[in-house]
Amino acid sequence: MLTIYIEQDLISDLRSAAEEGTSMKDYYWRSWYFARKRFTKEDQLFAVYLYDMQDQLVSAYRYNASSFPRNLYQTEYDSNSARIYDYVHGEPSDLMISGYYNPDAKRNVVRFVLKLHNYDEARENIGYLVCDINSNALTSIMSKYVDVDQVCLWLQPVDDQVIAMTGRASKSQKRIQKQLAKVIENYYHSDQLEQEYDGNYLIKVSQKEYNLEAFVLVSQSLLTATQKSLIRTLRIIMAGMIGAIVLLVFFLSRWMTKPVECLQNLADISVTHYSHSL
Repeated sequence: MLTIYIEQDLISDLRSAAEEGTSMKDYYWRSWYFARKRFTKEDQLFAVYLYDMQDQLVSAYRYNASSFPRNLYQTEYDSNSARIYDYVHGEPSDLMISGYYNPDAKRNVVRFVLKLHNYDEARENIGYLVCDINSNALTSIMSKYVDVDQVCLWLQPVDDQVIAMTGRASKSQKRIQKQLAKVIENYYHSDQLEQEYDGNYLIKVSQKEYNLEAFVLVSQSLLTATQKSLIRTLRIIMAGMIGAIVLLVFFLSRWMTKPVECLQNLADISVTHYSHSL
C-alpha cells in the first residue's frame, strides 16, 4: 500500500482525473502489483481496490476471482459498500475500519479504507483505497486469550457489522450476540444495553477515535467463583485487542502518508533552490 504514494504517475493521474475527468484505464493492473509485491501470506490479504472520486473502479486485485467481487459497488449480495460511500463522501479523514460477510467465499472480511488526497493547503480528495483481509488475522490472536467455554468476544464498529468474533459460545450466547450486534449495527446509545442477558454478563470497551468497540458475553455461572478477577482480565484483553488495532491503524496511516510528506518537502526544497538560482 505504501507504493501507491510512491507511484507518482498514478497519483498525478488520479489528481488529473479528479480535476479534469481524465481516463485511468491504463492503471487497472496496478493493484495486482501492490498485492503481489507488497503483501505476504501472513497478511491474509483477500482483495485490494482503488477508486477515483466518482466511485469508478481504477484497479483491483482479488486473491480468488471467483469468490471476491470485481467491483464492490456491483455485487449480488451486501458487500457493505454503503459504508464505504458514506465515509468517502463524508467528513472523516482517518482510516476507516469496517467489514462484511462474503457468502461466496464463506469468510468474514475485515476492511480498511483510506482516502487519498493532495498534500497541499486544500487537501482535496483524489481517490480512495480499499483493502480487505481475512478476519482470521484478528480472531487467531483473540482466541489465544479467550480459551474458555461460555465466553463470546467480538469486535464491532458502531453503526456497522461485526468484523471479528471468537470464543466457545453456547447456543443461548450466540442468539443473544446476534441480537446485540443488530442493535449496535443500527446505531445505539450506551444506555440501551443492559449488563445482564438471560444469565450472561455483558462487558464493553470502547475506542471512540476509530469508532470501534469490543464486547464480551460471559456466563454468570463462570463469574461466580472468580468474578472480579475474570472481569478485570477480560477488560484488559478487550482493551489490548482494541489497542493493537489502533496501533496498527496509526502505523498504517503513517506508513502511507509519510512518503507523500517527504515528496512534498522535496518539491518545496526544489522550488526554493530553483528560485534562488534565478
